[in-house]
Amino acid sequence: MFLGLSVAMHLALLALLLRNGPLTAGVLLGYGMYHVFVAWGVLHPRSRIFGPNRSRLRTRDRVAVLTFDDGPHPEVTPRVLEILRAKGIHATFFLVGKHVDRHPDVVRRIVADGHTLGCHSYGHSYLFWLLPASRLLREVRASKAAVEAASGKPCAWFRAPVGMKSCLLRRVLARSGLELVSWEVRFPQRNPLRRDGPHRRRLRRVSPGSILLLHDGHDRKVEGCPEVIDLLPRLLSDLDAMGYRCVPLS
Repeated sequence: MFLGLSVAMHLALLALLLRNGPLTAGVLLGYGMYHVFVAWGVLHPRSRIFGPNRSRLRTRDRVAVLTFDDGPHPEVTPRVLEILRAKGIHATFFLVGKHVDRHPDVVRRIVADGHTLGCHSYGHSYLFWLLPASRLLREVRASKAAVEAASGKPCAWFRAPVGMKSCLLRRVLARSGLELVSWEVRFPQRNPLRRDGPHRRRLRRVSPGSILLLHDGHDRKVEGCPEVIDLLPRLLSDLDAMGYRCVPLS
C-alpha cells in the first residue's frame, strides 16, 4: 500500500512540475514534506508510518520490559544472566542470527533461566532497511530459524537493526509470523557510572509499560558490551526505587 501511495505522490508532483514549468514553491514544499515523512518512518524506532510497531505495553501498572540486543555474547551474556537471576528478574533477548549460530549454548542458558527471545536479523547489517524484499525475507527467516533451532522455542518478535525499517518490512514480518518490537527508552552504556546526567534523564522518561533497551552484544566489537555489567545493577535498583517491576515480553 505504501509503495503505491509513494508512486502516486511522485507522479502527482511530476504532473505539477510539467504543468507549471519551473519548480514552484508548492512543489518543492510537497516534495520536501514527503521525504521528511519517509525519513521519519525509516529512522525513528517508534514510528508506525509503515505499520504496527510495539514500543510499550498497554498497562497502567508500574511495569517495564527489559530487553537486550545484539547477543548472545559468550562472556557478557552469562554475566547479565547472573545479575538477573540474583534479582529474580526475567527479560527478553533480541538475538542476532550469526551470533546464535556461534554460541547456541548461551541461547540455551537464556531459555533455561526463563527469559524470552526475539529475532534481531541474521547479519545485523546497518543497511538492513535498504534491502529488497527477497533479501529482506531471507534475512528475517534466517534469523528466526537460527533462534528457534538453538532454543527449541517458537520466536514471535522481531527488532530491526538500529531500529531502522523500510515499508517492505511489514509484509515480510507478516509472512514470517513475527511482530515488530522497538523500544521507548534506550539507556546509554558508555561509562555508565560516570555519566549520571544521561542516565537520570532516561529514567524520567520511563512510564508504565515502557520497553527499555540495553545491549549485551555488539556487531563490531569482539568484546561485546561489557559496560552493561556495571549499568544493569544500578538500573534495576533505580527502577525498584521508582516502584517498577521488570517483566519480559510474553
